[in-house]
Amino acid sequence: SDDGRVTIGSTVKLEKEGKTTTYEIVGEVETAPAKGRLSFKSPLGSALMGRKAGDEVSITTPNGTVTYTLL
Repeated sequence: SDDGRVTIGSTVKLEKEGKTTTYEIVGEVETAPAKGRLSFKSPLGSALMGRKAGDEVSITTPNGTVTYTLL
């Protein structure tokens, strides 16, 4: 969006444990995680909605809590 917040259609760059990954936030029918397309309703996608660069987002996975930083 114009204010830098994550919305559907945003491309986000995330850093986790020194590794950077880029995702596009999309609608449910466009989801393709292997191609970098995350649904806005997925655990990570929904946690990112409305956030902006510099924010940290933590989600709980079966392997524990994972924290991402928006770049």
